[in-house]
Amino acid sequence: MAQLFDRWNASLQTGNPDEVLKNSPFKVLS
Repeated sequence: MAQLFDRWNASLQTGNPDEVLKNSPFKVLS
């Protein structure tokens, strides 16, 4: 679980909306 958020945070740092959406933990969980 924490892994998902780590990856999501990394995506947020890049500022790439596609990556952010793709790696969003909320999307993975739903």
